[in-house]
Amino acid sequence: MTLEKGQVVNERYRVVQLISQGIHSGVYRAWDLQNQSPCALKERLDANLVDRELFRSESARLFTLNHPNLARVYDFFAIPNQGEYLVMDFIEGEDLHTLQENARQAGNARLPEAQVLPWLMQTSDALAYIHNQNPPILHGDVKPENIRITAQGEAVLVDLGFSHLGSPGIRAAGMGREITPGYSAPEQYGASALDPRIDVYSLGATLYTLLTGALPPDSVDLMSGAASLVPARQLNPQISPDADRLIQQSMQANRNARLPDMRAFKNALSADYSRIIAPPPLNGATMPAGAAIAAGATLASASAGRPVGSPPAGGGTTPPPQPVSAGGAALPERRLNRILLLVIGVVLVLCVAISGIWFVLSRRGGSTEAGAAGTQAAQTVEVQITQNNALTATAIAFQTAIATQFLNTPSPLPATATATNTNVPVTPTQASCGKATFVSDVTIPDNTVMNPGTAFTKVWRVRNDSPCTWNTNYALVFAGGIPMTTQLGQPFPGSIAPGQAADLSLDLNAPQVYGPVQGNWLLRTDNNVTFGVGGGTNPLFVRIIVTAPIQPDPRFVYDFTANYCNAQWRTAAGVISCNNISSDPRGSTLALALAPLERGQENEAGLWVRPDQNQNGFIVGEYPNYTIQANDHFVTEIGCLQNSTGCDISFQVDIQPEGGSSTNLGVWNETYDGKTTIVDINLTPFAGQTVHFLLRILANGQPAQANGLWFLPSIRNVPPSPTATLPPILTPTTTP
Repeated sequence: MTLEKGQVVNERYRVVQLISQGIHSGVYRAWDLQNQSPCALKERLDANLVDRELFRSESARLFTLNHPNLARVYDFFAIPNQGEYLVMDFIEGEDLHTLQENARQAGNARLPEAQVLPWLMQTSDALAYIHNQNPPILHGDVKPENIRITAQGEAVLVDLGFSHLGSPGIRAAGMGREITPGYSAPEQYGASALDPRIDVYSLGATLYTLLTGALPPDSVDLMSGAASLVPARQLNPQISPDADRLIQQSMQANRNARLPDMRAFKNALSADYSRIIAPPPLNGATMPAGAAIAAGATLASASAGRPVGSPPAGGGTTPPPQPVSAGGAALPERRLNRILLLVIGVVLVLCVAISGIWFVLSRRGGSTEAGAAGTQAAQTVEVQITQNNALTATAIAFQTAIATQFLNTPSPLPATATATNTNVPVTPTQASCGKATFVSDVTIPDNTVMNPGTAFTKVWRVRNDSPCTWNTNYALVFAGGIPMTTQLGQPFPGSIAPGQAADLSLDLNAPQVYGPVQGNWLLRTDNNVTFGVGGGTNPLFVRIIVTAPIQPDPRFVYDFTANYCNAQWRTAAGVISCNNISSDPRGSTLALALAPLERGQENEAGLWVRPDQNQNGFIVGEYPNYTIQANDHFVTEIGCLQNSTGCDISFQVDIQPEGGSSTNLGVWNETYDGKTTIVDINLTPFAGQTVHFLLRILANGQPAQANGLWFLPSIRNVPPSPTATLPPILTPTTTP
C-alpha cells in the first residue's frame, strides 16, 4: 500500500513524498513531528511470520550502527496488517545518479575518476563497517541512487534496509530481496546464502557506471554468457588501468573469483587515488596542462606594519628563510648528508667526553650563495612559476651551507676564554614545515551564488608560520567535498619565506548540481606531508551556492520566488537589482532552486533575502498588483539560511493598495536555532482588493549573518471543506 502525502504514520512521521519504490518496499521523505526534522521512512509491506520475527530481532542491530558515511537508523516499528518500518536520517544533498544525469545533460555523463574515487572510498569504508558486525550486515542494494553527496561533498550510504539481515540460513528462507538489474550480484537472484561479496560486486558496478556513463549488463546475463562486460577503458580511455582492473576484479560472476572483501576493495581504490593525484613533477619537469597556478601571484607581509624577518609580536625571533630543495635528485643527497652529519656529530661528542675540551661550533652563515638566496626569498614580493634552474641552484647552495657549518673544523677556545655552548643549526623537519594560518578569502566569499558551469578563480591568502621556505614543490591538494576541477594538485606559485603570506589560487567550475557546494583543500610539503591551517588539519575550503532560473510552480496561484525579479527591492542603500551578488554590502536577493534552510536543505525553491550590511539594516520587496480572491492564502515557511549561525532577523508581510496605506499581516522573529516558522494567512477578508505585497526582513543582530529565507512563498487558493481547519484570520493593523 503506497503511503499518501500528508499521511501521519505511527502518530509521528508525516509523509512528504515518495522517493523510491521496489517490489517489497518503498522509501519516503517524511517529517518527524517529534524532532521537527526531516527523515527517511522505509516501509516493507507486511509479509509472513518468519519475516516479521526477523524484523523485530534484527532492527535493533541497525539501531546501534554509527558511522559518518552511513545514514543513521534511529527508530523502527511495525503496524499490524500493514508493514514494518525503519526511520533513518534524511541526508540532504544529491545522489550520484542525479549528479550523473545532470552531467549527462551538460554533455558528458562520465564523471572524473579523481572526483569519484574519494566518494567510493568513503562508501567502501561504510560497507566494511557493516560487514565487520557479528554476524555481518549486508546492504544488498548498492547503486548510485543510494549514495548521496552532502553539501560538504561527503558521501553517505543510504537505504540500509530489510533484505539482508540475520544469519545466512534465515536470509535464504525468508526476507524478499531487492534486485536492481546491472548492480545486483547473480547470487542475489537465487535462494542461496549471501555474503559481503554481493556488495563488492555492486560497488564495482557503481564505479563502472560513474566512470563510463553506461549501465553494466545484468549479472545473470554475464554469468550465462548472454552478455559480456565491455571493458571500462574501452568506453572511456581516460580511466586509469588500475580502476579498469578493479572493476573487472569486483564484477566477476563467480563470487570466488571476486575481491575477497570490502577492505580489499577500499585498499585498491586508495592505491589508485594516490597514483592519479601524485605529487607535481620535481626538478623542472613539465606540469600537466592546467596544473600550474597563474603566474604573478603576489606575496603579502604576514602582519601589517611588520617587515618580513623582523621579530614577531610577543618576543622571539623569526628564523631566517631556509631554501628548500626543489630538485628530485637532490632529496636522496640531502638524506645522505643528514646521515653523514649525524655520524660526525656522534664522533665529536665522544671526543669532547674523552678530552674534556669544549669546542665552539661557530655559525659562519654558510656560503655566500645560500645567504643571498635566503635574503632573496625573504624580500620577494612577486614570484613566477618557472624558476626551476634558480631553485635547483638554491638547493645546491643550501646543502653546501649546511655541510660547511658542520664539517669545518672548529677552532679551540683561547686559554683565557670562558667556554660556552653554541647552538648547532637544525634542519627543519617536515612536520615543522607544515604550519600555516588562513588570512583571508581574496575572492569568492563563502556562499557566493553561481549558475551551473560558471568558471571562477578562488584565491586564499595563507601565511607561512613554519621555519621553512615553501617552494614550487609544495602544493594545494584536494581533500574532500566536490573538487570543481579535474586537476587535484596545484603547485605553489613560488618561494614563500617564513612569516610571509601568499595568495594561492585555483581555477574552478561550478558543478552541475544545485544548492550549497563545498570543496576542501589541504597543503602539502615537497615530501608529501599534508597539513592544514590553524595549527592542525583544518582545510581551506571554497563554498558556493549553485542555482538556476526558477519556473513558476503550477500548484500556486502566485509564486513569489519565481516572480522576485518583477518586484522592486529596496534597502537603506536605495533600490538594488533582484539578482545581485551575495557579498554586496547594499543587500541582495536571490532565488535558489534548492532552499538551504537552517533545519536542512529542501528540494524545492526558496528566496534568499539579505538586508544592507549596517546595524538595523533592512530590505523590502514590493511586488506588482495582485487582486485577492476569496479563499486565497499567503503561505510560506521562514527561517535563517543554512550556516548563518549568528542570524537574528524579523520577517514582515504587508499589503498596500495603490496609493493607499499599508496593512501589516504579521511579524515573526527568527534566530539560528534549527527551527523554522510556517506562515499561513487567510486573505479572504481582503477579497476583491488589488494590492501590492511587501515582503520585508529587518536585521536585529550581526549584519553579516542576517540571511533570511522565504521557502515556497506563494498565494494558494484553498476552498473550504467540511473537514478543513483553516488557521485563524489575523487581525490586520493599518499603517498610515
